[in-house]
Amino acid sequence: MELMNEKETAIALNCSIYTLQKDRVKGNNLPFIKIGRNVRYLKSDIENYIKSRKFNSTSEYQAQLRK
Repeated sequence: MELMNEKETAIALNCSIYTLQKDRVKGNNLPFIKIGRNVRYLKSDIENYIKSRKFNSTSEYQAQLRK
């Protein structure tokens, strides 16, 4: 089980740490682990999240947004 910190996760997802923080407040689909004051993400969860964002067309993406 490999854990990644916020900075590593932000780099993997090509987003900012601030975006990760906002998504946690909103209840984004990316699970996280809280250890004391530290936030960690499982590498396998990040990989699964990226796979779930894979689409073959823009219409497929739009259909996912409507769910």
